[in-house]
Parts: sequence; structure tokens; C-alpha cells
Amino acid sequence: MCDRKIFANVIDPEETRIAIVEGGRLNEIFVERMWDRQRSGEIYKARVDSVIPGMNAAFLNLGEGRNAFLYLEDARGSEVRQNLDLLVQVTKTARKGKGARVTTRISLPGRFLVLVPGGHETGVSRRVSEEQRERLRGFARAIRPDGFGIIVRTAAEGVDKDILEEDLENLLQIWDGVSRMAREQDAPCLIYQDLGLVGRILRDEPFGAVDEIIVDSEEEYRNVLAFLERFPPNGSSPEVNLHRGNIPIFEFYGIEKDLELALERKVWLGSG
Repeated sequence: MCDRKIFANVIDPEETRIAIVEGGRLNEIFVERMWDRQRSGEIYKARVDSVIPGMNAAFLNLGEGRNAFLYLEDARGSEVRQNLDLLVQVTKTARKGKGARVTTRISLPGRFLVLVPGGHETGVSRRVSEEQRERLRGFARAIRPDGFGIIVRTAAEGVDKDILEEDLENLLQIWDGVSRMAREQDAPCLIYQDLGLVGRILRDEPFGAVDEIIVDSEEEYRNVLAFLERFPPNGSSPEVNLHRGNIPIFEFYGIEKDLELALERKVWLGSG
């Protein structure tokens, strides 16, 4: 263990903040605002509003917010013409004054695998050690269903084949739901949302490096426990605690002060 902790400030209904503290020092900060739309990972049944040949791109109506931007090279062979319905996924979240960027190449991340509908590849994260790479690649080739690509994530290092199969089954069920919604719903509309910020970080964070998770919401506390039960870590499970009291979690643990210092125009370095 390396004294790595995750602090989740989710009690504010308009904003979620996640801080990762390592060795007592603020290492990373993540912010998600509830009024944001067209977030990365979301899947939409979109309608092509216009095609701009000179830009080699198209603008798509997602049903909310500004039109999304699709490079035709990201259409992966799909026909793109005005008023056509397309299933697309957000690859770059919409920002003030700009719509989201989307692709027709859908990918569904799980705890250990990424499922790519319509793909055929079998890949392994480059961060996986060499001695594990071929073992995991062999597992992926053995379980990959026809019509899908599979990418093995870094978190799968040391995981057995049956665990990968469970993750794959869960992703296939999600894709079945997405496909059904896409058939039944009229464009433009939102079809699928990825996990919230806390869930995404827990899914993507290597649990072996986390000692403790502290949240300030009872609902999120239960969600974290449920997540850990559903996706048990390979090694020891991190301790999960609920922050109570009148002092906000970031203020109580000194994170707010660290953020203020980091945002100052002059930052004093530890080396002087």
C-alpha cells in the first residue's frame, strides 16, 4: 500500500468532486457538474442535421444541447447523410459554446475488459506486464464472441479467465440493452449513460493501490460498497468510510486548502 486515498464530495446536488490523495498530498482532482450535457461515454441515437464535405465532417442532433460534431473518418464506414439516424458515442464532452465530438465506433468499458461491438480485434493494455500480456491475450481470444472486439484493461493483470468471462457477460447484457433501446426509441435521444464520476474512478482505479475511500453521502456510501461487492479487488479491499458532521469533507481533510494553494498565481515548490 502507498497511503492512497479517494475522497468523494458528492453531497452538493450541482457538482461532484473527487480528490485522490497520495502520501498526504493532493495528487488528482476530478470535477463533474450536474448541468453538463453530452458527457464522454454517453451513447445517443442521433439524427444527421447536415454534412459539410469541405470539412469532411457532419453535425448531428443529439436531442439536447448543441449539435455534435462527427468527423467522417470516425464514422468507420457507416453511411452519413442528412436526416439519417446513427448510433454514436460521445468521445469529447460538450463545452460552453461547443457541442460534443462523437464517433460511430462504440466501446463499453467494464472493470477488466472493453467491449467493442462490430469489432474483431483482441488487444491488451500496454501497461500490462510482458509476462501477463500473452496469458491475457490468450484468454481474450478464447472468450471473444463473434462480431465483437475485446481490449483487456490494466486492472485485469493477475485475473483468471472466469473473472474475465463474468465481466464480458455483464458488458454483453449492457450492449443488448443499448441495442434494444436503439431499435425502440425515435431519434434524437439519449440511449445509454456511463457510470457517474465516482463509479468511473472506482472502475478505472487499480484497487491494489487504494487504502481508503471516504464519501460524504449515505447513498454514495452504499453505492461504493455495492460496487466493491460486484467487482471485488484482486488484493485487499480498500476501507470505505462515510464522512459525517457539519464541516464539509474537503475542508475537514485539508483538501480545500490544497486546492486554493494550487490555484494561486505563485506556487511554492517543495524544493524551494
